[in-house]
Amino acid sequence: MEEKRIRAKVNFFSNQIIELKKGERFFLGNALGNAKNIFVSFPFFLELGSFILIEDTEVGQIEDSFWSFSDSIKKQKVYIAKAVKDFVIEKGENTLTIQKQGFSLGVITLSDKGAEGKREDKSAPLIFSMIKEVLPITYECYFIIPDEKYMLYDLLIKLCLEDQIDIVVTTGGTGVTSRDITADVTEKVIERRLSGFEWAMFNEGIKKTPFAIISRAVCGILKKTTIINLPGSPKAVKENLSPLLPALSHFMAKLNDSPEDCASF
Repeated sequence: MEEKRIRAKVNFFSNQIIELKKGERFFLGNALGNAKNIFVSFPFFLELGSFILIEDTEVGQIEDSFWSFSDSIKKQKVYIAKAVKDFVIEKGENTLTIQKQGFSLGVITLSDKGAEGKREDKSAPLIFSMIKEVLPITYECYFIIPDEKYMLYDLLIKLCLEDQIDIVVTTGGTGVTSRDITADVTEKVIERRLSGFEWAMFNEGIKKTPFAIISRAVCGILKKTTIINLPGSPKAVKENLSPLLPALSHFMAKLNDSPEDCASF
């Protein structure tokens, strides 16, 4: 798809018209670059999945970000957005708000063979499909990495703190071999443990196989991001994720400080 670079510094809610068709992408940054690579300036971080106003009837959605380095500017944050049509614009007397809809979902598959292209990943597509049945997902991202603890740690920190993804689900690495590091890394990352999630997954798994006691899957929260560890096989993914789905919508609402009473759900 065509990539367009904006040639002026504009504000977050700008009336400047940028010709951008649905699906086309443009770059956003928090500093001006050289003549060929001029970015839009933002004095703050934008969440992946959030919306920006392009014109009165056009909205872009942030879908990726990265740090860029140059001679004149040591470090700058660059955002990649695409034009979208599914959005809500609320206009007040002197304000205009672009309302984020739904949630962002990231899936990380841990597999040495998968990362080398020697094994097809059938678990990640299943996770996306199952969660989308109970939650509106407006942004999704997918990674397949080897069972390396520092690689997983860095990725989780980026997705949770920098990209502020709402839900991050890992698949694989929940056992007891020397390469099963997912639970250990997740324990170091999370701030609050979701013991009920873990119990529900274990309770369902033990009904299917005595080997469920081997799983060390961890679930927890870092800031506003929920991290869920799932086993690697599609069968085990379905068994472990299924008992979480009925409460997931209510859980996300309460995690985002919904004022509604639990009895109203």
